[in-house]
Amino acid sequence: MGKGSQDFILNKIETLMTKLTLGNHEEEEWHTLLSESDLAYKDQVTLSECHIIDYIGKNRLTNAIGIATNMNITKGGVSKITARLVEKGFIEVHRLEGNRKEIFFTLTNEGKKIYELHDKLHARVCQRITDLFDSYTQSELQAIGRFFSELTDIV
Repeated sequence: MGKGSQDFILNKIETLMTKLTLGNHEEEEWHTLLSESDLAYKDQVTLSECHIIDYIGKNRLTNAIGIATNMNITKGGVSKITARLVEKGFIEVHRLEGNRKEIFFTLTNEGKKIYELHDKLHARVCQRITDLFDSYTQSELQAIGRFFSELTDIV
């Protein structure tokens, strides 16, 4: 492979990493999905809040430290977002008996609707990727898979 091809691929990887890091693609898709929904509170949920809702939905009785650690967000950031989500009625705060200090979060019925809508967002993205796979041969897909596997090992 020539230097020009390598530079082209490196440039595409940088572009992809920037898109994934900034989350612009998902933010636009999220707002489109919200605008298509009939949810009364569709203008109330940011993508950051949605990701916290998603994490809580997948991790029953999680706490702020678990969210912060697994989502790479500061505890202060988690505290602010979860306070807004409680205020908006998307999550509830619980304390376990015998442990009044530590708080845990669960989704309300409205929070579950957001959680399901976020799943729908990811399903749309996965479908577009799957559709893209159809344009490649099996051997090309194997080479792409091997490349991403090795790339994951070095970054």
